[in-house]
Amino acid sequence: MKAKEEKLQKDGATMSEEQRARAEKELRDGARDFERARGELQDDETARRNEELSRLQRTIVEEVRNYGKAQGFDLILEQQAVLYNAGASDITPAVLSALQAHGGSAATKSAAPPVTPAKPPSK
Repeated sequence: MKAKEEKLQKDGATMSEEQRARAEKELRDGARDFERARGELQDDETARRNEELSRLQRTIVEEVRNYGKAQGFDLILEQQAVLYNAGASDITPAVLSALQAHGGSAATKSAAPPVTPAKPPSK
């Protein structure tokens, strides 16, 4: 495409009006095709990223549910839903350890080292 643009700039003065118009149209069509392909690639990348994030989220939710059941929790909240937390009930490190033990992604392997899991209050 760049070569066609350079050729048009170089030879444009000696081309007939029809040749120049044809060369300019080819450049416009090529640029349009390039932009369309770039947009499709970006759409594909976004769709793939969303699929992977969705899969990861399902895996994490499943692991949190399993952990909660195994530890006898009645309720587990996301951090964004909590206004205050003393920290003693944060199960994140334990869930990350469980994810790693089940072959979690490389992103979870770089997380903080496991700590003693939080215990639900005695009833």
